[in-house]
Amino acid sequence: MCKNLDLRDPRGKTHSLAFVLLGVMIALCRNRDGVLSSIHRSMIHTHSVLCKHIQEVNLSVVSRAQLPLILKK
Repeated sequence: MCKNLDLRDPRGKTHSLAFVLLGVMIALCRNRDGVLSSIHRSMIHTHSVLCKHIQEVNLSVVSRAQLPLILKK
């Protein structure tokens, strides 16, 4: 069960920049070709394992549409 249940609308949620960058770095280390769609798919596939290792249960994967906006910052 989630410790901190976030009931906000998904459009108002914020993502941890460190968590997003860690997902991107793992995707690149997994020999993804650098295309954002490929990186995003890798982030989805490794999300549960990554959350288990950092012991966080309420983090969500950034959406494909929001990924370039976060990386731009």
